[in-house]
Amino acid sequence: MKKNYNSQLTRADELTLVSRSRQELAAAYGVSARTFRRWLKIHKIDLPSGLVKPEDIRKIYERLGMPG
Repeated sequence: MKKNYNSQLTRADELTLVSRSRQELAAAYGVSARTFRRWLKIHKIDLPSGLVKPEDIRKIYERLGMPG
């Protein structure tokens, strides 16, 4: 019997399936890109340049909580 894995995804999984820009992540939290950068710095979350990869997005969600 084939399992439907899509129904088993959590909200965090759904939000981290693709890479996102910092601007998109800031918008998800309802803050400016500048505020989002400050939050990353305060929580010591170092990200490589370019799009934020799914594994890094999960790290952000673990430390900052799920967006809005």
